[in-house]
Amino acid sequence: MLDIITTDLLRVLVILPVLLYASYTDILDRRVDDKVWAIPTFLALILLGWDAYVSTTPASVALAALFSMITVGGVSYIIYHFRIFYGADYKAFLLIAILFPWHPEIGSLPIFDFVQFYEMGEIFNIYSFDNIINTLVTYSAMDLFGFTVFVNTTVFSITYFVINSGHNMKSGSFKISKPLRSLCARQVRVSELDNIHAQIVNESKSTNKISQGVEFIRNGLTGLSTDFFRDYETWYCENKTVSQNVDINDIDDLDFDAFLKDNEDWASTNPEEDKQRIRDILARDTVWVTPGVPFIVPITLGLISALTLGNIMYIVLSLVI
Repeated sequence: MLDIITTDLLRVLVILPVLLYASYTDILDRRVDDKVWAIPTFLALILLGWDAYVSTTPASVALAALFSMITVGGVSYIIYHFRIFYGADYKAFLLIAILFPWHPEIGSLPIFDFVQFYEMGEIFNIYSFDNIINTLVTYSAMDLFGFTVFVNTTVFSITYFVINSGHNMKSGSFKISKPLRSLCARQVRVSELDNIHAQIVNESKSTNKISQGVEFIRNGLTGLSTDFFRDYETWYCENKTVSQNVDINDIDDLDFDAFLKDNEDWASTNPEEDKQRIRDILARDTVWVTPGVPFIVPITLGLISALTLGNIMYIVLSLVI
């Protein structure tokens, strides 16, 4: 076991304020400034350096940190690459990976301790390749704190699907024949798009159920963000000498090219096609969207529960089995 306990509390004191503030801004406008992660990352590296300095096995500290960053950070990046995570979600997990290469010990917490501590240096003293792989897998599942946070975050994220399903049942749009849409999306009026955070789901052109499901997932991840409508209205008011708030539905001429030129956050590989796509959306009464949920919130809850309770999935399994 890594005999480093004194800095664990400092790690918690670094991460909690950051995630709480990030959750607040994520709820507010679904955006977290990159500067939020800079100082905590610097402090995390200092803590790692100190742990390596005072440890009798500094190589184990370095290996644990490297393995945590590669595993937790790597998986988070892959999920971010497929647009399931946003940039802030990926950065939050990367910070957790750097701050917590091992499970922290703070008093008697976590309450349900299923951790089996390994000495990272000893793992690579196992000469059989298969044994090394098996040991690393066990280490990841039992010792890697980022994995525990990830599992707990997934559990808390399920509540979004429950809430969305309840919304669709209440509105009468829930259909057993379309489980993905009923669980993950909701129907909203086009006139409300500038007031919500969501991804617009393009209508599937396939008649095959499996193809429709694949298209739904792809469209839900890559659909136009409703932030466009809000950003366009703001830009229009500032650049078209309009002294009052304006609704994009009331704008006759969509000056898409000028908007793209003035807004670096928005880009298009085919402006004419995207412009027509936006016009088609505005011509409808309602569209299906996948709500842009503040994912930092379940990450924060996942971290707090991992610190206090432990791995929620392991707890459930221990009660069932």
